[in-house]
Amino acid sequence: MKSRIPISWILILVGIATVVAAILLTSPLGPAVAPTSPEDVGLTPRQENYQNMLRVGSSAIYVEPQIVGATEVVVSLAVLEQSGFVVIHADDSGKPGRIIGVSAFLVDGGERIVVPVDEVLEEGKVYYAMLHQDADLNGVFDGESERPLTDAMNNVILMSFEATADAAPGEAILQF
Repeated sequence: MKSRIPISWILILVGIATVVAAILLTSPLGPAVAPTSPEDVGLTPRQENYQNMLRVGSSAIYVEPQIVGATEVVVSLAVLEQSGFVVIHADDSGKPGRIIGVSAFLVDGGERIVVPVDEVLEEGKVYYAMLHQDADLNGVFDGESERPLTDAMNNVILMSFEATADAAPGEAILQF
């Protein structure tokens, strides 16, 4: 003997499904949006920032939090469109200030670039790693002529980072 579902039950289930769909589609957050590409899945805001730099231009920099008391900064990855340097700046009221460290001359960048700094990194302080071009093409950093690299929208290419007690700098090398 076959059991039949009353038409009223079917109408109730269809009504409930319609209400649930309407709630999901009109919620303030809107429908869930899938990541635009496989590499966007599970990125931290810092990694997403790095990826956005590469989408806008061909130069980028990525720096993990650094160890308190260190006298060098380990830059996880730097990509330079033009030969130049990674320059470490102290914070000056939320923007890059005085230069406290400069890398060796870089042709096109690299991984785990060690940049010596003139002062120990302090707990909770913000620092900036910025790419500078070698404007006079002599392979020697000169703070007057070596200008920051910019992307296609004229944004300076830099990344801020902090010094923390539990940092393990340079471990996270991004794979794209």
